[in-house]
This record gives sequence, C-alpha cells and structure tokens, in this order.
Amino acid sequence: MKWKQYVWKRAAEIDFKDDSSEGLTVFRDKVEPSDIQQGALGDCYFLSSLSVLAEKSERIIRLFETTEVNEYGLYSIKICKNGEWQNILIDDFFPCNPDGTLAFS
Repeated sequence: MKWKQYVWKRAAEIDFKDDSSEGLTVFRDKVEPSDIQQGALGDCYFLSSLSVLAEKSERIIRLFETTEVNEYGLYSIKICKNGEWQNILIDDFFPCNPDGTLAFS
C-alpha cells in the first residue's frame, strides 16, 4: 500500500529546483559528493559508495554509457556486481510524492 502513494514521473516532468535555462541534462558541470542525498528508500550503503566515487566526478561519469538526454528515456550504465562489470538499462521515471517532489534520493 505504501507504494501506491507515489506518482511516477519522467525526469522532464519534475521540477528539480534548477535555475538553469539549459534544460534537462544527464550531467551539468561536475558531480560532487554533496549531490548525493539520502531519501526515504534506506539505501545509504549504496549512496555512500556513490558519494565516495563522486570525490572524482569522472568516476561517476564513466559509469554512464549514455551521456545525453534522449527521447526514449533509456540510459545504459555500467555497474560492477560480484567483480564483474555489467551494462544495465535504466529509465528516467522517478517516484514522486503527491506534491511532485522526488520521493527518494
């Protein structure tokens, strides 16, 4: 029942509180550890790993095979699982609270 409270929105439909006129991008400027914020999901172990990687933003950027926004909303990333690198497809749908804010990190 908890999941029914969330509304799924594509990235272009979310107000990210960004004053930039550039529009939606995969990366803007550089990635910093402060960009990683804990949400309600309880995945702090994963987020702390991303935060450490973000100390050198090129480490995060190298994980993304797809680096440009595309109309399909599909992005290929590389994740190392059990010592083996795998390509994973992710989409740009995010769970949002009823007020339209992101529900998780």
